Amino acid sequence: MGIGGETVVGGGALCLTGVGCLAGAPAVAGGVSLVGVGANGTADGIARINDGLGKAFREADSEVQVSDGSPGRDLMDPHSMIGASPEEVREMAAAQGSMMEDAPHATGGGFFIAKGNPTILYENGLPGMRRLDHQGPYLKCQVGKKVTRIPLQGNPALP
Repeated sequence: MGIGGETVVGGGALCLTGVGCLAGAPAVAGGVSLVGVGANGTADGIARINDGLGKAFREADSEVQVSDGSPGRDLMDPHSMIGASPEEVREMAAAQGSMMEDAPHATGGGFFIAKGNPTILYENGLPGMRRLDHQGPYLKCQVGKKVTRIPLQGNPALP
């Protein structure tokens, strides 16, 4: 143990208390570099999750033939469906050969467009529901445990 609470390790001083340490600067610099490594690791992890979700949607897209909807609309890319009319969703689902099996639900019922991974449902929604996005028609897309709700035409959650 050296002066001011530092510990001498291999000829260098490492400050343990941070108070009165003369050679504490290397410890601070080491701590800052570890924070940088942690931030890079987090960014890498987020990028990997994003890549994984993109891969899941691409694989699902290759398994299900997508219909001719409005330009840029694709049932397997839920975000492209924001603001689509319920009729357009029904037509696209029928054109791709979806069984459109009933999906009874507390928010007014609907039908399955795709089952599996991803599962995509059309939900009617009901006025007065607690969540704004449940108060009108929406698509519910579930990949694993991640659920995304996409408001359709007539849904008050539309921007």
